[in-house]
This record gives sequence, structure tokens and C-alpha cells, in this order.
Amino acid sequence: MNALQEVWIRPRKVFREISNQPVGATDFLLSAAQGIVGFLAVAQMTDLGKSNGAGQIFLKAALDGSVNGIAIIWIQAWIYTWMGRRAGGGATRSQIIHVLAYGGAPLCGSLAIWCLAAALLGSEAFVQQASDQTDNFVVLLMILQVVAHTLLGLWSVVLQIMGLSEMNKLPTRGAIGTFLVGLLLAALFWLVIRVLMAALGWSVPAPPA
Repeated sequence: MNALQEVWIRPRKVFREISNQPVGATDFLLSAAQGIVGFLAVAQMTDLGKSNGAGQIFLKAALDGSVNGIAIIWIQAWIYTWMGRRAGGGATRSQIIHVLAYGGAPLCGSLAIWCLAAALLGSEAFVQQASDQTDNFVVLLMILQVVAHTLLGLWSVVLQIMGLSEMNKLPTRGAIGTFLVGLLLAALFWLVIRVLMAALGWSVPAPPA
């Protein structure tokens, strides 16, 4: 079984197969890739391409985004494990890490789209709105880039919700509620970390999108 391929269309089967496996290198790589994609998405939303080249942005994404991605997955795993048990589930933290890492495979797949967009558009791949002088074909590519990233991100959310349902033996409705509340708690936790780091005068990284 190729888990990274099958998780796209048979997520419950994949999550059952890997449920007893320890956290491994693949989980770390998928978590890091999600962080990199998140950094690139934030770079576009903040028009980082207007002040940085595509190469600089990818370097920052590789350095900061990968660390952020691993950190946020581990924070979310702790929150979802705690919430799942309160909801009557029994998933372990390792199982939840598998869900968040492997469930994010479609989002990781969008990394190829970001690389292609940067190769074709350069730094314009990381701006929100094209300038008036931008060619119509380039504008179309920018729109397709955003649409593809959004759809893959939404599919990752669906897979992760199905994974939470499978690992905790919860109905889909309960898994959706657990996912949304856990996401809110993770965002609040990350905000507190950012505020504390800013108060201490440390560099504050951008959170994954």
C-alpha cells in the first residue's frame, strides 16, 4: 500500500493501516511541507513578492515554514488528542499526528503548483493582485494558482476530518466539531506564542495558512 497515494481517495483505509505505526520521518516531512506551503500562501497574501525575489521567498519558506509546520502539527495533535478523549474517542497522539500529516497530503501536493507558478511568474507568484501592466495570460495563471491551492487545501481538511472520525470512532458530525474547535484553540495558542515572542523582542514567524 502506498499511503501517500491512497490517502487521497481511501483515507479511512489508510488511517486504519498506519494507526499502529510510530511517528516517523514521513510524518515530519509532510508536516514540514505543509508549513512551507503555508508560508508561501502567507507570502502571497502579504505581497512579499513586491520586496523579495522568488528564490528568497522559497529559502525563507524552507527555513521558517518547515519548522512552523512541524510545530503547529504537534500542537494540534496534543489539542485534538485531548478533545477526542473528552468526546469519547480513544486516539493516541501518534495516531492524530498521522491524521494531520497524511491528511495534509493534498496541501503538500500544492507545493508543486507553487514551484511551477514561481518558475513561470517569478516574484509575481507572491502578490495578491496583478498590476495593470500584467499580461492577461499571467493574470489567468495567478488565478489558477490560487484556485488550485484552495481546492487542495479544502480536500486536506476533508481528509483530516475523516481521519479524526476514524481514529476516535466518532460520527462525522462530531469529528467536524472537534476539528473546528481544535483549530480555534490552536490559533489562540499560536497567537499567545506570537505575543510573548514579540514582548521579548524575538523574531515572530508567520503562522502556516
